[in-house]
Amino acid sequence: MAKSFAQAIEDRQRGQNRVMQELFNLGREAATFPGPELSPEARQALTDAQVRAMAARTQEARAKEIFDAKRVEFEEVEETFQREIEARKDEIQEALFGPAREEDPAVMLQFAAATENALRNVLEAAVLADNERTIQQVLLACEARDEDEIAAILGDLIPETQDLLGELAQIDSTLEDLGDPGDLFSAVAPEPPSAERILTA
Repeated sequence: MAKSFAQAIEDRQRGQNRVMQELFNLGREAATFPGPELSPEARQALTDAQVRAMAARTQEARAKEIFDAKRVEFEEVEETFQREIEARKDEIQEALFGPAREEDPAVMLQFAAATENALRNVLEAAVLADNERTIQQVLLACEARDEDEIAAILGDLIPETQDLLGELAQIDSTLEDLGDPGDLFSAVAPEPPSAERILTA
């Protein structure tokens, strides 16, 4: 069973927050990374300022490695989220429409051409008769034609159906808004610490 949309959102936020917190910590921790190993002779030939500058450049390079790894981790969080909500969408559509999607084209055409009142009457009769296949056909026709009023009637008759329709709408809206994970990371992540920042930390 796929994760619910709410659970997928929660897991995504948790993953994003973990990566962002580690990146903010990176700004403070970079100055504690070990610097280059110098022989006694090399150390003696350098001033303290030169040693600190060399250490800062080494720390900057290490921080950049960690930053790039966190970018990959963030993108994996986003890609996992997209896969999970797409899987949930498939699951919801199967629950809502099921075999109706494989119905004879002539039957599907009849439902597609039916008036709103006709669909409403068929729906009410199908619910009373517990005719799941007909209910699914009406739902499929409503989904294709954006017949929200009839879908709402079904939601009143079968509340769990309204919940699934609402979740499906949230998933569709989120999928439309999803951008490139790398672009999102660039927009929200702090800059990796530079050697100059490390020297003044």
